[in-house]
Amino acid sequence: MQPTDPNAEYENLLANLPATENDVLKAVYALEERDERQRASALLERAIERYPCGLLRRALAERCIYIQEHERARALMDQQANDDTGDGAALLLLARAYNGLDQPARALESLERARARGIAADRVAFWAEKIKPVPASGAASPDEDTQVRAGLQRPADNDDDLAGPQDETMVGVSPLANASIRASGGFDRDDLGPEEHTHIGSIDFLDDPGADTYEADELSQSPLREDAGEATDPLKAEVVERLEGKAAFANEDELPTGRRKPQGQSRTSISHQGTDPRIKHVAAPDSAQELQRWQSDISGVGLDQSLDLDIDPEHDFRGKPRPGHARPLPPAPGQRGEQRDDANAWASVSEGRGTRSLARLTSIQLGGSGLGLVRILAIALAGMLAIVFVTAGFFSSSEINRLRDLMGEANSAQALDLYPGYVQALVHLDATSRPSSYLGSTIDELLFTKMPLPGLSVPRWREMARADHALVAALVEQRFEHPGSRAAAHLIARAPAYHPHTAAAGIYEALASDKRDRALELALKARKFHPGDPVVREAVAEVLLLQDKLELSRELAATLATLSAPTLRERYALARLQHQLGDGSAPTSLRAIIQEHSAEHVGAHLALAKSLGARPEEHAQAQATLRSVVTSLAPNAAPLEMGRAFNAIGHFFAQGGDAVQAEANYRKAVAAAPQHSNVYPPLIALFQESARFDDARKVLAQVSPTRPPSPYFAITRCELFLLSGMASQALQVLEGAEDSGQIHWLRGLAQLQLGDPGKAIESFQAAAKAKPNPPAASAFALYAGARSDDTKTSAALAAIKKLGVEHPGDAAVHRANGLIHMHEATLGPSRSRHTQLVQAARKSFEQALITRPNDTILLHDRCQADIALRDAVAAKASCERARRANPEYLPGMIAIAHLHMLEGNYDLANTMLQDLRLQHPLNARLSLTLARTQIGRGQLDRASEEVNRWLGEPAHESAEWMLVEGRIAFARREYTKALGYFQRAHESPANTGEAVAFLGTALARLGHIDRADALLRDALSHPTYGADSWMALGQLRRRQDRFADANTNLTRALQHFEAQIASPRRLAQVHAELARAWQIGHGWTHPNVLRHIELGQELAGNDEPDWLHTFGLYQLAKRKPEQALAQRAFERAVEIDRFHCESWQALLRIYNAQRAGQSIRSLRERMPAVCAG
Repeated sequence: MQPTDPNAEYENLLANLPATENDVLKAVYALEERDERQRASALLERAIERYPCGLLRRALAERCIYIQEHERARALMDQQANDDTGDGAALLLLARAYNGLDQPARALESLERARARGIAADRVAFWAEKIKPVPASGAASPDEDTQVRAGLQRPADNDDDLAGPQDETMVGVSPLANASIRASGGFDRDDLGPEEHTHIGSIDFLDDPGADTYEADELSQSPLREDAGEATDPLKAEVVERLEGKAAFANEDELPTGRRKPQGQSRTSISHQGTDPRIKHVAAPDSAQELQRWQSDISGVGLDQSLDLDIDPEHDFRGKPRPGHARPLPPAPGQRGEQRDDANAWASVSEGRGTRSLARLTSIQLGGSGLGLVRILAIALAGMLAIVFVTAGFFSSSEINRLRDLMGEANSAQALDLYPGYVQALVHLDATSRPSSYLGSTIDELLFTKMPLPGLSVPRWREMARADHALVAALVEQRFEHPGSRAAAHLIARAPAYHPHTAAAGIYEALASDKRDRALELALKARKFHPGDPVVREAVAEVLLLQDKLELSRELAATLATLSAPTLRERYALARLQHQLGDGSAPTSLRAIIQEHSAEHVGAHLALAKSLGARPEEHAQAQATLRSVVTSLAPNAAPLEMGRAFNAIGHFFAQGGDAVQAEANYRKAVAAAPQHSNVYPPLIALFQESARFDDARKVLAQVSPTRPPSPYFAITRCELFLLSGMASQALQVLEGAEDSGQIHWLRGLAQLQLGDPGKAIESFQAAAKAKPNPPAASAFALYAGARSDDTKTSAALAAIKKLGVEHPGDAAVHRANGLIHMHEATLGPSRSRHTQLVQAARKSFEQALITRPNDTILLHDRCQADIALRDAVAAKASCERARRANPEYLPGMIAIAHLHMLEGNYDLANTMLQDLRLQHPLNARLSLTLARTQIGRGQLDRASEEVNRWLGEPAHESAEWMLVEGRIAFARREYTKALGYFQRAHESPANTGEAVAFLGTALARLGHIDRADALLRDALSHPTYGADSWMALGQLRRRQDRFADANTNLTRALQHFEAQIASPRRLAQVHAELARAWQIGHGWTHPNVLRHIELGQELAGNDEPDWLHTFGLYQLAKRKPEQALAQRAFERAVEIDRFHCESWQALLRIYNAQRAGQSIRSLRERMPAVCAG
């Protein structure tokens, strides 16, 4: 394969833009993954010209902000805000652009407008903190700036002063997880080792969506620093006051319980291992100059002073206020009770609080007051370690800020529960899996993974980010995209196992892979370990919506209904559970979601349409809702959601009987989400119902091969092959399928079709052991046993009949009962018993059809029963219905071909079988039946070719093939050769009445009268071939000149043929034989001779060689011979059957009488050698 040229691919992409905005974004992400960001931006620019929508404009604006092109971002969002006055997200980006342009007043104004447009207040407050101070000469006065910021900031009673966008939550962590995190006291897993961080994901255009964070030069002017002078930003001044305990808390008793100083302890005894990830670190030095100043602070005092100095977290060792120091922090997540002294010391040093702990760490026991060499080395070591730990603290703080911003943006993006938001959230979460931009990957891994310093919270933050990343990726795969699209399984493996988000992600991933039993198992486990977690509740609801666990669904719905402030996703789950439980309030709940939360919530619209569709009087409204999804809501719809909408529209057309429109919409569903398997079943089912099995197989072939194997598709493929009689292909499909009761069942059916009842028994017995125990598997195991051993037939029949009584509604049990009655009818019972058995079989098939009226195989079973009953009218009707229902079912169509041959319509049978040959080129049974039609048409050479195709194959040695070979030889008047084939067929275990009848006829033709007589007499009572035996015995008696016996036997044959399905040619042949018999006893002038000749002529006289020959003899025997009529009759006879030797000899006698030498020579040239003697 030639490698793809990236330049050509990019030019083609520009020339042929993707069809939808979402596809454009996917192409952009792909370019950015290859680090072609300039091309990605150019593609966005080109796409915006065609699709001037907010989704693409906002995406481009974010990238412009990231690369510091704030003016371009401002212009884009200004235009978007003018075009769509309700786009709050655009106003939020506009504020960020103004901030980058050093226009804080305009930025604050844009944030105020964003909040008025519905952007959550906490999200607005989050970005308000990042707005630069308004300069004194700015458009707004400091007082005005303070008022604006005060209106935008978080509530003052927030427990977490500098938390991110969510109130009382960890920034960057989904708000749905905070309750469980707080309830469990954080992450308390001491046994967890450092995780191995690897680069996962394909979208890396954005390392930090909050690109407006303060840079080093801005920090140097921050009012949080002691040398920055007075704060010019009132909001930041208030933040500093609250951090220092001056604003929010008048005294320590007002501090939250977790942050109060334990009684009896000094400030130095409070544990500082780890950092609260919800608070930005402002104490770490942020420049080389500050690092140098901190070094001089340590080295500029005596060693005694430095080692004996009491640590004051609010002042340095000179007594100066510590710049920007926050109030004491609580223990890090996962810590409980007293911490080890060395851990406290590490934390103190890493946060720059003094050197006493440093001395304790280095275990240097110094005494005296002199400055010896040891003291100098201690001071130097202390200085170096201080630099290391202060630097580490700085990088830790910066990395936490980055992670917090990315996770906060991810939470904001998915707030409306829309597909584009989840895609954007994945972009931000994917960025959290990469090392920080200011540290190399090696240093990052060393500092935060392989050798993490105590007190650093980055590993904890990264664990939370990995859990969030796995959750969103798995949710996207389950609700919106095809499995594996976001590598959810790999992300789950990297996420912390204890986290509730990881548990929910595992549930979604199992559902996406069609592992419903596994998903239920995980859901019950997650519910046990995380009983109050909202995210887990949502995942459990998704499982129950696909299960028949109504008690669990009812319990969960009751829990969700009692929540005081449910999330959007919890309300969405509750509404769908209400629909599942038959609660009439489901439409009301869904409308409330659409009106109160998001008018663009595609999932709610789809669920509403489904709920309304259950009410016939609201079908029109349901269809209108679906049409809105595929039109106005399409930009926010995921491919799978579009597919579901089109499938639902197609379902309404199918219900109305409009199969054309139904198929059109089902095809649109497949086109909308070709990689998602859930959109295929409706189209496949439509083709199955209309017996378009080849089309169904083609659709199945389109299912993405990268998808994990699904039992549904293996089962469906197998069923389609079985419905077409392709048992070998059905078995091949099942080879890779995981064994289950259904798989064993289908395997047994395929083996029965292939004529291997021994293996079928094993498969059906395995299926019968499955839970729940299917009675049909037991019934078919008994039937297969009877097929394998005829002696077990009676016992099996009684056992299956009993199962039918115990399970009157099981169609498969009734079918097994019918099949075993048909099998016993083939074992040579009396004519009356045969009729009784076949009638019982037909009744069983009828009972099965009551339960499954559209089962095409059952229709073919009933057709074969009617043929066996020789009921011509019923057989024609039932077989025609079966043919229309399923013209591809090979066993049934072969039976219908036999019906046509019995009726003498060999041409129609041949045409039908030739069509089937196109789909089944290597089917031995089809070739066998085709050879029979060719014998009936007199095409003996073609019949021989068909037989020769199977020379050397096991099938060629069967009794049926011996019969066909014998009939070809018999038709050629090669009676000795035919006798050999018939003898082998007669001696085989599968001996039939047909073999006996033809063997007796061949013996009679060869003069073995006694043997022929004995065989034919034994076969007279055969229910199927008894008529043929009566006729063969009558012909034998005629040749013996035993007129009375011949007349009696032939009359019996005529009666039997007329009572069953027989061709007109066959009846004409019997009448010709009766005319010859009457002629032997009474001469050609007897009235009965003429009567039988005339009756034969009415039936098929001009197409039956034996009748034509008899008619010619009659014309020659008349008082006034009609030699011309006789000659034409004989010529017509040899034209139909070139091996009709009696007619050839009659023609020769006529030509000799005429002394027509030329005609005689021509006749001898055309006459077969077998007829020349």
